[in-house]
Amino acid sequence: MTRVTGCILLPVVAGCEWHVIEGTVADLEGEALPGVAVSVEGSRSQAVTDPLGEYSIRYEPGPVVLLFDKTGYTPGRLELEVTELRHVLATPVVLWRLPREKGVYFFQDNKYEPLGATEVERYMAADSGVVYGCRHVPEVASPARLPDIMCHDLPRYNARLCRMRLVESEFIEFERQTPVEKLWLADQAIDVVAQVIDEPKASLIRLQILYPLEPGVYAVHWGALEGRRDLEPRAFLFSVVEPKAAVDSDAGGEADSGAAAD
Repeated sequence: MTRVTGCILLPVVAGCEWHVIEGTVADLEGEALPGVAVSVEGSRSQAVTDPLGEYSIRYEPGPVVLLFDKTGYTPGRLELEVTELRHVLATPVVLWRLPREKGVYFFQDNKYEPLGATEVERYMAADSGVVYGCRHVPEVASPARLPDIMCHDLPRYNARLCRMRLVESEFIEFERQTPVEKLWLADQAIDVVAQVIDEPKASLIRLQILYPLEPGVYAVHWGALEGRRDLEPRAFLFSVVEPKAAVDSDAGGEADSGAAAD
């Protein structure tokens, strides 16, 4: 029976050649990433990158979506349109290394520096009613050139950047009824564009600042400084000592898991 089965399968295997997609996966610095799980969306085809970051995976003709996953990195997605069975050399895929914790970071030279996080509280001001602000500002100063600002594991929508101002007045903190004489409040809104690095998961988002920042204290928030604390109750602050150019879009590398995969 074994011989009969073999005879039946041989023509089938010979008629359906093994067609594969081959490619490479690297980090932002171009270093090969071994151990990346590669799969074809909607099928059982799977592979793992070797020590050189290379993979080879079987596919069927038609729209093909490759998914890439490695702990500590953004997931990757590569869409291909393959109309016939053939050997395909895919575009190299680049995965971003992720910071260890949820938060907002400066990103420069492939390194993350966390911005200071502080809870936004509600206060009653003697002259202006209810306000939302911070009593303390963490001292995180930007480098000589403003790096990329990256948000990890935070809401993909409604990220805001504002300049802060220190107000001296009579405030009462609602929760503890504590009197406060100085408070950091949102002042001027700064235009930013949010770019999702890893669609559709959005675990890493880059905030692009459109024009230079003047010296001062700035906060990234999701509405907390305007009274909406349901998305993220904290603000992430940094200071600019000298005038800084807008974020350099090339500081972290032009490629990302989405752009590089297309």
